[in-house]
Amino acid sequence: MNGNQLGHHFTAYPSLQLVPAGRKHPVIRSIGHKEERAVLSRLQQIVSAALDQLLSNEQQLLREFLKLSSLQLPVPICKQQTLCPYLMKPELFLWKTHSPNRGLPIEETYFYKTQYHTLSTRQLTAHIHHVVRDYVFCARLQQLDRNMWLERINKAYTEHPFILLSRSKQTIVNAVESMNRSSLLSVLNYPEDIAYWRHRVEIVLRPYRSIPPAWQDEICVHAKNISLQPSSESILVTCPECSFSITYWPITDQLKLPFEVKIKQAVKRIATIERQFNQIALQSSKIVASLNQLRRLKSKFTPYYSLGEELIQLSERLGEETEPHSALDCFSTLKEISLPDKEITPDLISLAKVNIPDIAVLRSVEKWQSIDFHSLKDDFNRLYQELLVKEALRQPKPEDILFQVKNLSLTRAQLEKIKTFIEETELTLSLHLLVQTVKGEATNKIRRLGLHDTEIFGMMQQWPEKHITQAMKKHVK
Repeated sequence: MNGNQLGHHFTAYPSLQLVPAGRKHPVIRSIGHKEERAVLSRLQQIVSAALDQLLSNEQQLLREFLKLSSLQLPVPICKQQTLCPYLMKPELFLWKTHSPNRGLPIEETYFYKTQYHTLSTRQLTAHIHHVVRDYVFCARLQQLDRNMWLERINKAYTEHPFILLSRSKQTIVNAVESMNRSSLLSVLNYPEDIAYWRHRVEIVLRPYRSIPPAWQDEICVHAKNISLQPSSESILVTCPECSFSITYWPITDQLKLPFEVKIKQAVKRIATIERQFNQIALQSSKIVASLNQLRRLKSKFTPYYSLGEELIQLSERLGEETEPHSALDCFSTLKEISLPDKEITPDLISLAKVNIPDIAVLRSVEKWQSIDFHSLKDDFNRLYQELLVKEALRQPKPEDILFQVKNLSLTRAQLEKIKTFIEETELTLSLHLLVQTVKGEATNKIRRLGLHDTEIFGMMQQWPEKHITQAMKKHVK
């Protein structure tokens, strides 16, 4: 609905559009008392002067924004006849339509905080000038819908110099982050060089880390909050989910990140920390050589990977019963290590692809060189058969003793009979009644329930009642 539909135009105030405020008050009955009419006259004079100062294209934009045939500024009237002490912000009309059957919403965010009727002439003139500029700014924004502005903002974001730099250096940044967390740092030469490099990393990567993952290439897909900043003719775009904001200037199509960096300096810095690490790596040739030995060892295990996996699973099931086996220990350790397919070189990009959970593995490299891969398949198969035999011996047997006290023992077969009976019977057996049954006490209740004719009756006849109770508590009840 347009401004003419929303408000009322009085000839005494040609530069003011009086609009009803409050959802329950869609009409204006009068324009207030004598004092309020005096305020309107004063407001008319200052608003008229401010509107006349606008450029012709700005005046046209404002008329189109408020959908008015003449150049006017909205002034809210509360409860059908009372002047509101605050003017309305243009955001109330931006990308919105309002029903003629209801007054404009009274929400604090849509009103200025300055009580204009208490201001001096000088103060009111400054306030009106500020309000008019805000309306002109929103009138410019109204030329495109909200989504189109977001598309422009996204384009400006993707073309921001630092975002372009971050995208082009993503491989290096990721490699630096990986190395900064790598266990390899503890064995590279020299500790003081490593400490200095890590210190520089914290400084150089600070702006890169400030970009949320969802904003790496373009603005994220989450819902955005758009806050207008008319005083600077800018838009603040915020993603609450990412806790990240950017500022955009629609007129100049410029965008500012929450931080700003000197691009030339940033380019030099990222190149410097890469070069510094490469120099550190060159001083650690023995470590690089050991890593390549591990890589070759891991490659040799490839044909036996499935068999090795089965051996590890079988060994884990057997636990302490498994005897140490050098080749299997090596395979198990290397399985947890991530190494590049190509030869490892003493540089950042290559070493960043190395992931060793426990760096102590490097001490075993020489020992593992003695593994005979020609006979490995036979060794693994022989070990597999040995472990299968051990596992078979551990399988539950009917004669396994599950409870023993003195010279009395309860076997797995006996216990299974008791459990099966409890599961299949429709009777609800208390612990005391169960103990009496397996003890073989033919009480009246046991006879009445027919328990004296069951398979478990008298099964533990030779047992003292207290030991039967202990066994039942532990394994049954």
